[in-house]
Amino acid sequence: MKKIMPAVLLALCILLTSCSLTDMPFNGPIEFHDLAMTIPEKFVRDSVQSTDDLWIFEYDQFSEYILISRKESSADVKTTLEKNMEYMVGEGAQCQLVTFLGVDALMSAYTLDEVFCQELLLPCNGSFYAVALRGGTEADFQALLDTISQVVPEPETT
Repeated sequence: MKKIMPAVLLALCILLTSCSLTDMPFNGPIEFHDLAMTIPEKFVRDSVQSTDDLWIFEYDQFSEYILISRKESSADVKTTLEKNMEYMVGEGAQCQLVTFLGVDALMSAYTLDEVFCQELLLPCNGSFYAVALRGGTEADFQALLDTISQVVPEPETT
């Protein structure tokens, strides 16, 4: 029995891991809930730290990384963006309200642990999405933002 348990646990871990991998690609074109985008090939998903509502893609042992997160919210969009802007500015970030995918969004740039970071906070279908690049350049971040689109739901079949 003692010899069988480690094998069963290993098989269970592999089974559970392989089930979630189909929904969370390593890089390239991805769909994250209501958003689609393309993760540059140099990044690889960190499957250990990623969850259903937070995907992490890293490059060169986290010298650069992309965070994509989602939080459901019924709060007023304008109020939420303004409160986040106030908080981020209080933490030393440069922020501006922008229009992204036809809606109000918050763009931020800041330094965290001596690393240049850029982030977009975007409302979409009752959730707020944050897309952040830690490390990298403004051009890298803009290239990532240029790939973002809203996922178009497939028509229901009857």
